[in-house]
Amino acid sequence: MGNILLPKEKLPGMVTLTIPILIQIQPNKYWHGLKNYRILQIVEKKLGTKFNSCLLNLYHDGNEGVGWHSDDEKSLGKNTTIASLSFGSERRFSFRHKQTKEIVSLVLEHGSLLVMKDVTQANWMYSLPKSKKIINKRINLTFRTIVC
Repeated sequence: MGNILLPKEKLPGMVTLTIPILIQIQPNKYWHGLKNYRILQIVEKKLGTKFNSCLLNLYHDGNEGVGWHSDDEKSLGKNTTIASLSFGSERRFSFRHKQTKEIVSLVLEHGSLLVMKDVTQANWMYSLPKSKKIINKRINLTFRTIVC
């Protein structure tokens, strides 16, 4: 069973859900083939959102991470929904408010789904900080909708 993890105080535009994670994927290099994947079906059904893009990131250990950023590119549209599904090693994930610089962190556990929508991209930056304590791999699937 996987859970969507959020900080104790929810950020605007984030939702909490519980989803079952069933990994029965048959490889297919084309996105239209991904429409048959159980993971995508579960995420889309629970969120009521259709995605047309999936980015897969492999982090070998805590020496790899992602710096502060927002997914606010024009190609994603305004107030987009992004679903980020984590497998493997637990990692800390941090949000920093663009105006106040407040930082909120949470732990993304194996099977957790983080959903960012509405004004999250406009108001917050986020990162996956590096950590020497992390020695195992983590895979992240990030689902987005490309509009142009």
